[in-house]
Amino acid sequence: MRKINFPFSAILGQDKMKMGLILNVIDPQIGGLLLTGHQGTGKSTAVRSLVELMPQIEVIKGCVFACDLNSDIDNLCQKCREKRKQGQVETEKRHMRLVNLPLGCTELFSDLLKIQ
Repeated sequence: MRKINFPFSAILGQDKMKMGLILNVIDPQIGGLLLTGHQGTGKSTAVRSLVELMPQIEVIKGCVFACDLNSDIDNLCQKCREKRKQGQVETEKRHMRLVNLPLGCTELFSDLLKIQ
């Protein structure tokens, strides 16, 4: 059963946050948006609701990294590079995925780098 998200158009206030999110959908080369604020201010709700409005993307079929066929070969994962060299590439359209990162995940990553 698919979970229904709160509609993006129903979010009141938070105009700068909504504008930043919309601009990132329009032009992904902006490079993202860092949302900060107290718990319960609608950060996660806004992002989850926006995913429903985003256009589908064309990716190499079966790729877990969502490689883009039109990318330089250096930007493809190993499996997609091999498929492309052999000329056996199929594509599919799918919705963009939302990845929720837990609080403190960047600190954990930097600690892991120090260990290595």
